Amino acid sequence: MCTKKLTAQVGITVLLLETYVQLPLELQPFIPLLSHAMPDRQQVEAIVTQFCNQHSWLGKDDAELQQRLSTVCQGLPVGEIEMVLGRLLTFADSSEQLIQLILDHKINKLRGRGLEYIAEPDVPTAAGLDLLERRLEAIAALLRPEAQQYGLSLPMGMVLWGPPGTGKSLSAKLAAKKMGLPLLAANWGILLSSPNPDRALKEFIAVVTSLASCVLYWDDFDKGFAGWDSNADGGIARRLSAALLTWMQEHQEPIYTIATVNRLGLLPPELVRRFEDIFFVDLPHEGARYEVFNLHLAKYFPAFRGNSQSPWTEDQWRRLLTEYRICTPAEIGNAVRRCAEEAFYQGRPGQIELEDLLGQRQQFTSAMERESEQMQAIRNQATYARPASGGDRSRFAYIHRELFD
Repeated sequence: MCTKKLTAQVGITVLLLETYVQLPLELQPFIPLLSHAMPDRQQVEAIVTQFCNQHSWLGKDDAELQQRLSTVCQGLPVGEIEMVLGRLLTFADSSEQLIQLILDHKINKLRGRGLEYIAEPDVPTAAGLDLLERRLEAIAALLRPEAQQYGLSLPMGMVLWGPPGTGKSLSAKLAAKKMGLPLLAANWGILLSSPNPDRALKEFIAVVTSLASCVLYWDDFDKGFAGWDSNADGGIARRLSAALLTWMQEHQEPIYTIATVNRLGLLPPELVRRFEDIFFVDLPHEGARYEVFNLHLAKYFPAFRGNSQSPWTEDQWRRLLTEYRICTPAEIGNAVRRCAEEAFYQGRPGQIELEDLLGQRQQFTSAMERESEQMQAIRNQATYARPASGGDRSRFAYIHRELFD
């Protein structure tokens, strides 16, 4: 009897802790849900500053080091930041090693959440995509603090559309480098195949938000959304797509989204409308192919580095560019690499002849030949997007001549 009386008079609060909570509609009015967000930039900097003050050998007054440590710790909860800093410090002999250990820990953790850090590209530019580069430079300028004074902010993102191997993924990597932001590659397949996709997407969004400013990169976005509007998977893809669309429309953090697609028609129209820019990345023209060749040749052969004169004559270059006319930049890069491997095997590393590349062209069938119908079907719709390349103004530009005067 006393127990019942005590229970009636004393209020009891039950506190439930969980990383992801999905309450039934009937219980939502009675159970308040309090979420603890990831620490923002200022909170992370405060934790790192305190840690560096406690371990002065790291660089107590080194502002640049503390900035780098703060950047690499972003996206982790407060408790995990403190634990990782303390635990990994015992394995680090220098501040650089500590940063790398934290980054490795973070990469392994994010990979299981549908995210992965992407390293910088191995070439300095995407040859021939001058109109796309100009747009990316304009977007990068909006990251300057003074842009906010004029009510300007980072756009939501862009779609890079075109046949496989034309440089769309490379352009995304170079865009992040140009903006000075980390590049996060998202994996829609991992989110959909998670044991609890709704929870996985919520955690994914929370992590990406905490890592802002950043570039969020979706490769082959159209493949991930194939069959998105069917109920074959119980409506999971449809539900997650709607949640992703809402987040893309509503988020205020400086997150720039770049999606590469081969077939734009596979994406939901309401998703395509979220992107301000749609660029079509086509096969390179003559001048762009010349630049692509030189970018890759410079990686393996010293004669093509710097501003020195090309070892090949203009007529030789025209012959080479004609042979590779329907090849993608990826195919050109692979051909140059294979020539470098063969030269090394033959005992002449760092040396290449024009005949090596001409012979290599006979060893493979380009995608435009192998999958001509599919590739041409993609190119036929190029008018629905902005071109990534301007006209060819190089000395190798193809001159159109009238058949009859």
